[in-house]
Amino acid sequence: SVMCAPLWSQDGKAFGVIQLDTQDRHKKFMEDDLKMLMGIASQASIALENARMHQDLVARERIKRDLEVAREVQRSFLPTRLPGVSGYEFFAHYEAALEVSGDYYDFIPLPGKCLAILVGDVAGKGVAAALLMAKISADARFCMLTESNLAVAISRLNDLMLQGGMAERFVTLAAAVLDPAKHELTLVNAGHPSPLIYRHATTTLEEATPNDSAGLPIGVMDGFQYESCQVQLHPGDSLLIFTDGVTEAMDVQERQLEIKGIHAALQGGHFAARALGDRVLQAVKRHAAGRSQHDDITLVSFGRTS
Repeated sequence: SVMCAPLWSQDGKAFGVIQLDTQDRHKKFMEDDLKMLMGIASQASIALENARMHQDLVARERIKRDLEVAREVQRSFLPTRLPGVSGYEFFAHYEAALEVSGDYYDFIPLPGKCLAILVGDVAGKGVAAALLMAKISADARFCMLTESNLAVAISRLNDLMLQGGMAERFVTLAAAVLDPAKHELTLVNAGHPSPLIYRHATTTLEEATPNDSAGLPIGVMDGFQYESCQVQLHPGDSLLIFTDGVTEAMDVQERQLEIKGIHAALQGGHFAARALGDRVLQAVKRHAAGRSQHDDITLVSFGRTS
């Protein structure tokens, strides 16, 4: 004699069965036995479902804690304070769409009182992008501190990434070296949105890196040689570097802010570097109008105060 009772989940799906059998010919199961087994199976289903949900909750809490730790570790790779350069002011904003981010920025003091400013964006989001960001952060510092030529330093960074087995990943990067004594910027663009120069005298924006000098993203082609360009900063001029989370911010109708949205936000105004960065961020928030952030946002601006 055999009887079975299914184990049901709360959404009505069977996930198991209880089976009882006996070979005693004198003690066959009766209908009342089956009813009792069905009751036991119902209670067992609830108990097992509760245990499973508890396990899921514990696992989610563990993942949440791990991501919180990862977020703190990642933030430790970012600058804790803005640079202090006489005659210049700086602004930086970093906002991850998820717990961890693939965006990156850094300020690296260089010999001769120069300063490197880097903003990067790893393809993708989440933990994988964050891990690659950490590697790029360390490798970029090494390259910038061991190679005086910016274009050569970025070319070396590209080779290091490909030598590390990252052939299917890439990073867009905008790199600038500021010489405050000459008020001169040297720029390299590796597949990144072009930095924008705000000209105080005309209150206009212009692209800092011409298309013919922009190179491929880091990690796309082994041995790629990057090119640099120079820009002169006049009193009140600022440079704005950002990731595509700024220009690709969407409103409720899924329309992107785009570069023209930045131009519109700054049209006709006189802005120092901090006010410039803040104005762009406010434009992003107004455009999104409460829509949840779908991409990481990083923005750095700096410029002459005199």
